[in-house]
Amino acid sequence: MQHVLDQTSVLTDRINVVQIGAFNGSRGDVDIIRRTASVIAAVAGDGAIHYLDHNIETEDGQNNGHVVIAYTDDALIVQHIEDVQGVWRLTSIDVYARHSLTRIELQHIANAIGATAQNWPNRIEIRVEYEDGPSYRLPFHTTGNPDLRQDLAKILPGLTADLNAAR
Repeated sequence: MQHVLDQTSVLTDRINVVQIGAFNGSRGDVDIIRRTASVIAAVAGDGAIHYLDHNIETEDGQNNGHVVIAYTDDALIVQHIEDVQGVWRLTSIDVYARHSLTRIELQHIANAIGATAQNWPNRIEIRVEYEDGPSYRLPFHTTGNPDLRQDLAKILPGLTADLNAAR
């Protein structure tokens, strides 16, 4: 259980750096970040968190509702949050089996020719769709955090394998 507690602190930092300034402290941001990090850590247990993202301060969030997502080895964790009278509230938590992925649309991957491992991909965008579940364009923030792009590039082969896992 100590691992889960330790991981919560690390996840809190990771949520904050997805998009600097998205959580600006004015809507109970510290509490919602800690709560979402705690949920992810509890679901993941001793497992790794391969990708973590949110759509706060994006057009997707404005149009489709605000979410914090995380990929573990076996699951996609989706936490729905909303601004209720100026304060973020966690409204629901869904956990989807990764093998329920039905489609990946590769919307953009930067050219690898001439790139180095440190700077490639400098642009990657995909859309994932789940059976009877959500569809998301990732990363939610297409500019900014290069580590987020690297994490998405690293998990893409695993997501591709997920397409055939339950077939």
